[in-house]
Amino acid sequence: MILGMAKLRIVGPLTLLEEVTRHLQELGDVHLEFSPIQTKGVSGLARISLDPENQKKKAGLENLKKELNHLIVSLPVIESIESSITENQPLIIESLRQQVEKVLEQVRESEEEQSLLLKYERVLEALAPLLHQIKENLELDFIGLVLEAETGSSIHGIRQTLSELTAGRYELFFSRVDPKTAAGLLVIPRELSGTVRASLWQKNISELKLPASLINQPVGQALKILLRKRLELPCRLRELRESLRRLSLQWRDRLVQYERSVENQLAQLESAFFFYHTQTAFLVFGWVPESRVSGVVQQLTGLFSERVVVERLVIPKEELRNVPVALSNPPLVRSFELLTRLVALPRYGSIDPTPYLAFFFPLFYGIMLGDIGYGGLLLALSLYSRKRWEGNPLIRDLSLVFILASLSSILFGVLYGEFFGELGKPAGIHPLWINRMEEFISLIKVTLGIGLFQMFLGMILGFITAFRYGDFRKLMIKGCSMIFFLSVLLTLAGAAGLLSSAFSLAGVATGLVMFFAIFVLGGARSLMELHSLVGVLSYLRLMGIGVASAALAFAANTLGRLPGNIVVGIFIGFFLHLINFLFGVFSPMIQSLRLHYVEFFENFFQPGGREYRPFKKL
Repeated sequence: MILGMAKLRIVGPLTLLEEVTRHLQELGDVHLEFSPIQTKGVSGLARISLDPENQKKKAGLENLKKELNHLIVSLPVIESIESSITENQPLIIESLRQQVEKVLEQVRESEEEQSLLLKYERVLEALAPLLHQIKENLELDFIGLVLEAETGSSIHGIRQTLSELTAGRYELFFSRVDPKTAAGLLVIPRELSGTVRASLWQKNISELKLPASLINQPVGQALKILLRKRLELPCRLRELRESLRRLSLQWRDRLVQYERSVENQLAQLESAFFFYHTQTAFLVFGWVPESRVSGVVQQLTGLFSERVVVERLVIPKEELRNVPVALSNPPLVRSFELLTRLVALPRYGSIDPTPYLAFFFPLFYGIMLGDIGYGGLLLALSLYSRKRWEGNPLIRDLSLVFILASLSSILFGVLYGEFFGELGKPAGIHPLWINRMEEFISLIKVTLGIGLFQMFLGMILGFITAFRYGDFRKLMIKGCSMIFFLSVLLTLAGAAGLLSSAFSLAGVATGLVMFFAIFVLGGARSLMELHSLVGVLSYLRLMGIGVASAALAFAANTLGRLPGNIVVGIFIGFFLHLINFLFGVFSPMIQSLRLHYVEFFENFFQPGGREYRPFKKL
């Protein structure tokens, strides 16, 4: 639900500004607000701006924050038991930065060399036996080549070209890398090096590129160094990463705490944007949840006695829609706020759709997946994810959503009598309610009934929202829409013989009157309110997705029994059940969210709320 908010005005002497700011941050309940409505026309009131000294301090803190963030990102995440770093140790930060950057640079260089060596690993192995055939000479140039050797004619063509360019003054050694590639070592006079290299480049013949550190080494010596490094680099990288790990173990948690301290100091300085002042006093406005107002007032008056005055203001009507929004839901419902926020935060004074989403989403999911086996697998994966990434709020909330959805799937699996389709029959698992493969009509009635209920509930919530905002015209349109919706149901009930024909006639007459009233109240655009009737048909997807899942499970079991080989049969069945499981995990989620966002929310949801962000310590 959306918490009620109160607006406070805090006034005190200018000499207490810094102290009050610090205590407001420690309280962590006040959402500071720039409020031109309450200050309009007040003489002698100006916005507080930072003096040169605080501007310099702010710039220094911002630079320090960047420095700390760079170090924290550079160090691997390892839990540490070290004490916090103090704020009077800039030399430690500089020294640590130099150490980390030095190690990171060495890691980067080693990784680049290793990547190059891995790229040419087989080529180097092929060239190694050729090294004893050559003798280094300052008058000669040695070029390593990587040649496509699918046919001997390509090598023959290279030799012919080299003969023409060098007048036969060359040596070319080859060694096979694999059936399609050969490594070559070309020896030519150094004065012909430029001409030969250009010709090789024109013929798209790859030259073996040496690392920058070896570019001036004789090729034979360079290749020997590379072959040796190929064995040494993994050990070197392990040593460097261990150095980073030790630095992280000693410093990372300290740096994180220090960064938070810096961010808190920055937040104090930046909060000055929200303060006003006269020659002797300061003034600030803030939003606080109604349940915490008395606590904030007691804390501030207890700390500063009568020197600081805290007043609760009447919220002007024009400001109601801009009040910050704070949601408060029970733990099981709170996880579904993640799905609500995918659309937007509800506006203050409207209705929080999260509790309704928390009820209907697992229900819809279970109706569609509805299998004990698939639900059990999803439950196991959700529990594992929640345990494995318990420190990640996003995964923690999403895993709880899927835990509830999987439990609903298991429940409906019991009602449908499905365990990976009909595999549970030998164990005595039979439908307790509906057989999805046979009783389509019953399932259609159920899903349409759910659709009628949720759509009418949405209309009721829309009526309540219009009443809260005092929008009389919208209130009348919503009321007429509800009566029109009921009149259509009455007409259909009469036409189906469930009620007498008199009810059907009354439904038609009432519907026509309401249709005309809606048009008069809101024009042609307001007739979109009647979309709920068509929207009910969208709920048939609950039946369609569910039956498709059951049919695919049946197909997996049937095809798995066809082959004479039990291993092949198990593979086919497993593969099809895996596809169905993946389909069953994602499709019900997408379709359920679509029904909520497009059909249900459309009737009452008011997006555009501003999040309540109290001024507090990190």
